[in-house]
Amino acid sequence: MRAVIDTNLLVAAMISRPGSTPRKLLEAVRDGRLKLVVSQPLIDEFLDVMSRPKLARYGITIGIVLDFLESLLAVASLVAITGVPKGCDDPDDDAVIETAEVGAADYLITGDSDLLEERIRASLVRIGIEVITARDFLRGSLAAQLSSTTIVDHARMLVASEVASAITSSAWQQAQLTAVTGAPKEPPVSADVTVALRGYEAKTGAGVIGVRRTLVVRRINRQGI
Repeated sequence: MRAVIDTNLLVAAMISRPGSTPRKLLEAVRDGRLKLVVSQPLIDEFLDVMSRPKLARYGITIGIVLDFLESLLAVASLVAITGVPKGCDDPDDDAVIETAEVGAADYLITGDSDLLEERIRASLVRIGIEVITARDFLRGSLAAQLSSTTIVDHARMLVASEVASAITSSAWQQAQLTAVTGAPKEPPVSADVTVALRGYEAKTGAGVIGVRRTLVVRRINRQGI
């Protein structure tokens, strides 16, 4: 299943406790039950919201935000959108809808009341995209998928997710490159991920290039060469 997860839920996942609905969504992404679809405008919006002063009380540093973004991009499908108006009052909502359309998403998961309007839901369901709340998705669509997956298959996905999270970046890079090529080598640069952090580099200044390079290496090695 492919899904666009609205920015408000990604932000909520950053500041909510383990076991919360937004966190459960990300667990589904990380263990492979759900394929996340993102675009540059959605990444930019997420970074903009996370840099707002009102979120400072949560103690979330730039490093934490980049680590979180890295973990998402390592398993996400990054699509390019052109900013075509979709009839929403908020341009950010237009970007969410276009991302779902271009990315051939099955679901648009959101808590935004504007996106949950019947007019928008009806227009998207015609092209195979269901607009749904995170709670309803976890209770319905994801639960149905899990029931159709064997216990062994699901256990394998969970183990793979835990191993990937536990291994350090350098060890993961070495293991994956060796498995594919027989010997370690420097992986090529992934242009889409480089673009994804270019806007954030201007905001944060020195030090982001190194972080961006690490993200590129991890994305390539998680997906294979």
